[in-house]
Amino acid sequence: MRPEYLQWVVNVQPSTSPGYLMRIMRQQTSEKIFAEFSRLKKENPSGDFWAPGYLIMGGSRPHPPQLVRDYIRQTRTRQGQENS
Repeated sequence: MRPEYLQWVVNVQPSTSPGYLMRIMRQQTSEKIFAEFSRLKKENPSGDFWAPGYLIMGGSRPHPPQLVRDYIRQTRTRQGQENS
């Protein structure tokens, strides 16, 4: 866990859809976060704690922090939240 992002390394069956996995992880973690911090739930009626988008990469080790920061920066730029 880093201040600017959370990175999971998971091992799933090859038949598991990445989109399905992310949907379940987002739903379950959002529910737990909102249950613990009700103020956040009131401020976010979407029911999803997480920002749109996610990065999935293969491998069994965490990826370089700079690579992840670049992805976050590019995503925020596309969303109009940061300057290029």
